[in-house]
Amino acid sequence: MEEGFIVRKLLKLSIAGTLIFAAMGIIWGIAANARIIMFDGLYSLVSTGMSLMSLWAVNFIAREGEARDDLFQFGRTVVEPLVMIIKSLVMLGIVVTAMIFAVQDLFHGGRVVNLENSLIYAVISSAFCLAVYGLLHQKGKKSRSGLLKMEALEWKMDGLISLGTLAGFAVAMFLRRTTVAGLIPYVDPVLLLMITALFVKTPARTLWNGMRELLRMAPDEEMQRQVDEIVQQVRQKYQLEEAYCRISKVGTTLYAEIDFVTGKKTLVYTVRDTDRIREEISKAIFKLPYEPWLTISFTENRKWAV
Repeated sequence: MEEGFIVRKLLKLSIAGTLIFAAMGIIWGIAANARIIMFDGLYSLVSTGMSLMSLWAVNFIAREGEARDDLFQFGRTVVEPLVMIIKSLVMLGIVVTAMIFAVQDLFHGGRVVNLENSLIYAVISSAFCLAVYGLLHQKGKKSRSGLLKMEALEWKMDGLISLGTLAGFAVAMFLRRTTVAGLIPYVDPVLLLMITALFVKTPARTLWNGMRELLRMAPDEEMQRQVDEIVQQVRQKYQLEEAYCRISKVGTTLYAEIDFVTGKKTLVYTVRDTDRIREEISKAIFKLPYEPWLTISFTENRKWAV
């Protein structure tokens, strides 16, 4: 409950910061006639809506412990990857649209921008975005929420965009005093194209991770190795013949179905023995940074385990 409160508080802070940044980017971008700045502001404006969706998801998940839930009998954390997928698709749509505009500007002679205003914006936005990212990253370091991590990542990406913009417009200022000053109108579309090309990777990866969780696919190899290690230690300790472990991660919940085949040499004889093993596995898995949902079964017949 305490973690949920911290996550909600940080998401509200992020939403407030995003609104300020979005308004600044759109207004400044129009004033400077810089499409890269307008893209920055528009991206932030859409991020506000996505942050509100994240906040709703956190509140929705937090309510699952208040009373018995007959509709979501395996928990509500499935909402988290669903929100991540929606956010990623929206962000990908914005990035692809910005790429198209950048290509159009390149084929139409570039875009004349107010370099001084653009530089001032880039300095302010870089400092602002990286400061919010640092705060979210530091405060949410111990959180298991994928939504909060994605929120911090979005601020980091915004900060990197602003740093790239700053570098690009600084180069343009230098070009004004050279014989290639005619290339300056191309700085804005080239910057936009470069940044969106780099930008597309993160929402694409988040989309894939969200799909993996929603489809209940196996988590990363390191997590599988840790759980399998715990299971094999228990199998050897109680001389169980075989162990089968199936795991998936959905949001902050780690689902694990563990089936033991007892065999003739087993040290497990009673229901009390099986409960003791369940307790051992539960305590070990609780040390992982996720909320475990365990199903542990015992059988003499291998066909019920495979």
